[in-house]
Amino acid sequence: FYHGRNKQGVYSLGAFLADFRYPETIIARLPYPLIGPKLPFETKGTIPNTIFTCGAVEAGGQYWVYYGGADHAIGGAYVGKKALLDELKRHPVAVSGVQPEITARAISN
Repeated sequence: FYHGRNKQGVYSLGAFLADFRYPETIIARLPYPLIGPKLPFETKGTIPNTIFTCGAVEAGGQYWVYYGGADHAIGGAYVGKKALLDELKRHPVAVSGVQPEITARAISN
C-alpha cells in the first residue's frame, strides 16, 4: 500500500505487488486509487483532500489499512486479500513481456 498525489492535488491510497525475492521489482499496480478522500475527516482539516498510509495488517483473510486523514485524524479501512490480489493480477506492470526498471530508495532523517 502506498499513497500518491494526482494532478488536482488530491492524495489517495494505491496498491502494488512487488516480487518477493526482489522487492524493488514491481509486478502489478492498480491503475486507480484503492481509496480516496470522501469522508469529512479526509476532506476537511489541516491538509484537505488527503489520505496517507500509516500501516497495514493482514488478518482473517483481509488487509486492514490504517491511514491519516487531512493531517488531523486517523482512519481505517479493509479489503479482502484474495479480491485485492486477483485485481492486482489483472494489472501487470510488464509491457510486451519486458519488466521496466524501477529504482527503490529508502529515505531517512
